[in-house]
Amino acid sequence: MTQTLNSATMFGWDGSGGTIAFADTASRTAYALTKNRHSAGDFSTADLVFNR
Repeated sequence: MTQTLNSATMFGWDGSGGTIAFADTASRTAYALTKNRHSAGDFSTADLVFNR
């Protein structure tokens, strides 16, 4: 993912195959993106979702 989480209440991780997950404790929200095809290091799907 090309953006960073710039909040003290947010945290997240990227994973194998382009999966990501993050949460914000202040707003009590969480998000996870998983893919059904493994493509190591390919975060293009996450970039499409979050950079809109």
